[in-house]
Amino acid sequence: MTGGAPSDGGVDILPPKAAYNLGAFGYSRRNWCRIWDELEWPIVRGWIRKAPKGLLLDAGCGPGLLSERLRAEGFRTIGIDLSEGMSRESSRRGGDAVCADFAAAPFRDGTFHAIVCLQAICHAESKPEVLGEFRRLLAPGGVLVVSDVDASAGSSTRLDAGGGREVRAWTERLDPESAAKLAGSAGLSILGSSSVSAGAVAAERPLRRLDVPAEAPFLHLFLLGEK
Repeated sequence: MTGGAPSDGGVDILPPKAAYNLGAFGYSRRNWCRIWDELEWPIVRGWIRKAPKGLLLDAGCGPGLLSERLRAEGFRTIGIDLSEGMSRESSRRGGDAVCADFAAAPFRDGTFHAIVCLQAICHAESKPEVLGEFRRLLAPGGVLVVSDVDASAGSSTRLDAGGGREVRAWTERLDPESAAKLAGSAGLSILGSSSVSAGAVAAERPLRRLDVPAEAPFLHLFLLGEK
């Protein structure tokens, strides 16, 4: 994120690290986690069960909710998050987590049998750099699962900072067309894709400021592997 802080509805849009540090405590308690649980996790679980069991990187691990589920599936997990607050919350849930930028992850080549990055790549300014880093970290035969909300959701992510205060994190969405191009340039292939409709999401949580048909895709998911 470059330049001065833009605004969304009168609320300043902050760099992701600053926004998620402020919103870390309340993140796992918000309604969006129910949407993840009911709509996103079943797709991710179906894909990840086909991956070799071993070490898995939860990239943009947040408070560690996903890492908990992945450990229950038989993986050993390491979380990575740019926010100190988020990585701390993840560690409190009993998993290993480091505070670092996943565009420059402190791990050796080929360390992970699987990488999962859910609704986090949107906060990366250089997505080619991030996907190239994920490719470097994947062991032969490993898989990568990436998800992102559709661009119709806007250019920021709303977070509850407590005490009635709202903050927003800078966001640049990854659409299906650019995902295919970026994957190819990183030496990855899209092995599968799926989406969740706006209507399905709205049934769980009202979508503010969103005017799209109920059947329109709202959440995109991609399964990637080496070429």
